[in-house]
Amino acid sequence: MSAIIETKRITDILKYINNTTLVIFDVDNTLIDTVQNFGGTAWAYNVAHKLLKKGIEPTKAVKQSYTIYTEVKKFVQFKPVEPETPGLIRQLREKNIQAMVLTMRALQMAKSTVQDLRSADIDFSKQPIHHETVTLESMAGYAEGILYSGPMLSKGECLTSFLDTISYKPEYIIFVDDSKQQVENVHTTLNERGIKNHCIRYGATDEREASLDHEQANIELRDAIGEEQYNRIFQKLL
Repeated sequence: MSAIIETKRITDILKYINNTTLVIFDVDNTLIDTVQNFGGTAWAYNVAHKLLKKGIEPTKAVKQSYTIYTEVKKFVQFKPVEPETPGLIRQLREKNIQAMVLTMRALQMAKSTVQDLRSADIDFSKQPIHHETVTLESMAGYAEGILYSGPMLSKGECLTSFLDTISYKPEYIIFVDDSKQQVENVHTTLNERGIKNHCIRYGATDEREASLDHEQANIELRDAIGEEQYNRIFQKLL
């Protein structure tokens, strides 16, 4: 039976795992979170919102906010969302449970994404479900156990495109993401494909995201990188 489940504890996924499971994790606010107040998902969405308020066309605003995000991310440190997360990933590997990542980051960010995860003691490259790099459309693709949807594709669309490309239809998928929209999208897509699934809306960072002071976060960023570099990165918003 397929279902959408809410939890704030990553170890709750163990209740639903069996030997046929493919576990798919989102990255930001699911596996890792920012140490600083800037550079996270809520902060990035706020940047995109400001661009839209300036009257920039939505597709262009998304691409510009992505450019700003990739620049700022160079100065961001990451930590596991929960202390138990790295151990959980190792436990899945030790039990030969297939696991991978599905993120809205673009394939062009593959190298830095692997580094971000490893800095939090998380690594999906040791037992990947596919050993070759796959390039899909619109900044999407797969490398080292991580599937990148980019900002233009839905995660459901990206996932099914990837599975079709490598000719793989899992019997059962657990998908874990902090975004309700993405959870619902993947759940619907997998149901349409006849793939049994539990899609888990993971809310461990909900309170931090909701209470983020965006102006204070930007002050923190400017102090960290300097006025000149800050102005260069945010020239589209100044």
